[in-house]
Order: sequence, then C-alpha cells, then structure tokens
Amino acid sequence: IFFKNNQEISVSFYEPAPNLDEMSEEEKAAYEKKLAEMKKSKKKSFGRKKQDDDPRVKLGEVTLTTNVKALFSTFQMIPVHGVNFGPLIFGEERTKEIEITNTGAFDITYNLKKAELHSRPGTATATNAAEADSKKDKGKKDNKKDKGKKGKTAEPEKLELGAFAIWPQTGVITPGSKSVLNCSFAADGSHLFREVVEISVSDTKPRRKPLTFDLQGESCVPGIETEDMRAIFEEQNVVDSIEHLTKSSLPGYALSEKVYTFGTMATSKSSVESIRISNPFKVPCEVDLKIDSKEEGIFDVQPSKLKIPSHEHRYIKIYFQPKTLKSYTGRFTASVSNGGSEAKSLNFELRGAGALPRVVLQHPVPRVPVKEEEEEEDPKAKKKGKKGEPEFTEEELQKMKKRHGKGEYVDGENVYEGEFVEDAMQGKGTMRFATGLVYEGSFQNNMFHGQGKMTWPDGSSYDGAWENNKMHGRGVYVDVEQRRFQGDFYDGHGKGLERELTI
Repeated sequence: IFFKNNQEISVSFYEPAPNLDEMSEEEKAAYEKKLAEMKKSKKKSFGRKKQDDDPRVKLGEVTLTTNVKALFSTFQMIPVHGVNFGPLIFGEERTKEIEITNTGAFDITYNLKKAELHSRPGTATATNAAEADSKKDKGKKDNKKDKGKKGKTAEPEKLELGAFAIWPQTGVITPGSKSVLNCSFAADGSHLFREVVEISVSDTKPRRKPLTFDLQGESCVPGIETEDMRAIFEEQNVVDSIEHLTKSSLPGYALSEKVYTFGTMATSKSSVESIRISNPFKVPCEVDLKIDSKEEGIFDVQPSKLKIPSHEHRYIKIYFQPKTLKSYTGRFTASVSNGGSEAKSLNFELRGAGALPRVVLQHPVPRVPVKEEEEEEDPKAKKKGKKGEPEFTEEELQKMKKRHGKGEYVDGENVYEGEFVEDAMQGKGTMRFATGLVYEGSFQNNMFHGQGKMTWPDGSSYDGAWENNKMHGRGVYVDVEQRRFQGDFYDGHGKGLERELTI
C-alpha cells in the first residue's frame, strides 16, 4: 500500500472472528442476527472488498496522518583534499591521521580503493568487471572463514598504494561519530610520490565524478654543495691551476688539481682559513668533518660535526701550523652521515710547507734636529725659517747627517747601537726592533753582512753567515721547540725556506 506525504488515512479495528463449530446453538443464532443487522446498515470495513462475507465485529476506528522525509547520508573529511607529507629523508616513515565524521542521520559505510584515473565514472571494462567478480567471490570465501573463527578479531584491512598505506580500508560509522584512519608514507630513494584514492560512502547523493583524495610525499637524500668551489672558498683565492699559486707563494685553491695550499710559513707561525659548507637540499643534513694526514697536529678542522638545516650554510675553520722545515700534505673530507651511499662527499687535498723566515732591513733615515722657536726675537741669531723647518746652513746640515764611529740611532722603538762609517751602519753592532726581533753581529752599508745572530720573539734563532740582509753561508737555525738545523744557507733560503719577512 503506498501513501502520499501529509495524507490522512483511516484505520479500523475488529475483534477476531469466532469459530462457529465451537459455538452453541444460541450463540450461533445471536451471531447470525448481528450479521444481518450489519448487512442492513451497509457499512464497509477498511481493507475488505466483500463486507458481507466478513464475520468479524468492528471494535473502533482512528484517523492517521502520514509524514515522511527522505534524506541522503552526509559526512565530512579532514583534511578535505588530501595529505601532503612534504620532503622526508629517505628510509624514514611518517604517519598522519584522516578523520571521517558522520554528519547524517543514518549509519554509513565507507570503502577506499585506488582511483582509476583513466576510466570514465560509472563505467567498467571487462577486465575490471572480472576483477570485481573475483573480489566478490574472494570476499564470500573470506566471510565464511571469518564465521568459522570464533573469539578472534580480524585485523583492519590495509590499502597499500606504492609508498603509501591507509588503514582501515573499510568501516561503519554511526551518526554523530567519527572514524580515524591512519595514512603512512615510507620514503625511498630520491623521488616525488603521488597517488589518488577513491572514496565511496553508502547512501550519499550521487556524484558525476567519484570522490578522490590525493596523497603526496617526497623522498630526499641529504647532501652538501660539492661542485661550486668558488662558493665554498668565497674568502680565498681560486685559480685554475696550482702553478699560479706556487709562483707567488700565495695560499689558495687550485681547481684542476683539487688542492688547497697554505703556501710556505715560518715554523713559529700558524694559519687559519674559513670555508663555507652549504646545504642546498630540502631536508636537513648531518656532516662529519675530518683531515687525514701522516703528521699529527699539523692540520686541524673545527668543528668536527655539523647539523645544517635545509637551504642554509655554516662556516668551518681549517688550521695549519708547521713544526719543522718540510712540506706537509693532508686530505680534507666532509661526508654526510645521514645521507647513505647516495650522498656526495666534499674532499680535497691540503698542502703547506714550513720554512725559516726571511729578513729585509729597511735603511734607517737619519733625523735632522730642529731648533725650537725662541719666545723673543734675537737680533744676533740667524734668520729663522718657517716653524718646523731647519734653521741651519746647507753645510751644517750635511755635517749633522754624517755619523762616524760608535754611536746610537733611535727611530721610534727601533734602536741601533754600534759602529757607523760615513753615516751608515757598518762594523759591529746590535739592532733591536719594536717587534722584539734582535740582531747582533756585523753590518755593512746598513745591512746584515758577515757573521751575526738573529733572535725572534718566540725563541727561535739563526746564528751564522749573512750577506746583504740574507742568511747566506754556513749557519745554525734553532726552531721554537729548540730543535737545531745546521747546514748551508743560500740567498736567505734554508731547507724549505721561501717566505720573506719584512720588518
């Protein structure tokens, strides 16, 4: 029986028809009399076409109004359009939650499957249909198996889509409640992953296109910049070949040989260079820094470990301190500890040499005394010049410029005590420099010449032959650790001596 909305209907109630076989003759007569009266009244009962044949007695009648409201099931998903895991270090796994809330009035059943992006909505190929039938048959078999397993709770079904997984794949949600789904992404290699999930919910409004949900994530390999050497050595000289550096004894990086050279340094000195380590990738990286060298304590790098966020950089310092007169080599390596075998390392060779210092003495300029201006003009005095200018004749000035014999010359904090010949330091003498450097020995024409001893502030010294301000001939050099080097020096050079020190 079909009804319209807001339609009034009449409902009649009857007593059960009696069993005539069980009635007495008097009861039968009374019942037949009652039926005869009902026929005369010609009243019809609801739901019966032949009222005359109805042996029941009507007890009452009520009127009802029909009221029907048709609704679709509704739901809400958070997030709305999909899940983006962003960049993730390869080998790691991350899980996010998806919420489905039943906002309707009826129970809903949801189901997830991989979206068929190339098929039309509502159509299925023969292959798809066969797969669907096989899945139905498999589902029936599984249901039979599950019925046989009593007391055991089946694990939620998991939908696996490449590097992604969602579970539970199906479920029932009561009105006003929600179901929380887990979605995981396992990063692998260096790739961008994307999958589309189709979601079907029971008793919802028909759609022209299926409801889809995007899953996206990127697997990244951590790393550092290893190609742009000019950016790494942004504060140093970068040349094509090391020949440009060896000729000038300058420190710098050679591109073709992949070598950084500190040049030649005095054994009492040290050098430090700052280089830039950059992370140009989307994930943070952990970097281990080390220098391999046969000699300990010559090269060093600080710090030994770095954590660099994505698209940032950090500076490290490389130290070089030669201990003796020789050439040193080492190999610098910056490796990404969380990058695995796919991450590239930054490595290059380090070179440096220890040597004796080289001294060049600048000729002293004799000072010309200047008389102070008198407060009152003396008519007997010579004609004054301008303030600060000498008030002597040219002949007197020439005599004052000449020094001869033993004497002392002071130029600021530089002091010479010894012999002069025609205003030049010549003979025996001692020169003390403002830096703490002391030379004691022979001079000739304002230069170290002959036998002499040079002592540096750090305690190192050279005692031997000199020629024109250069160590030349037989001599002994004692370094800062009081180790002695004896031999022949030529033109200011000993074993490995190349750098020149200007005082």
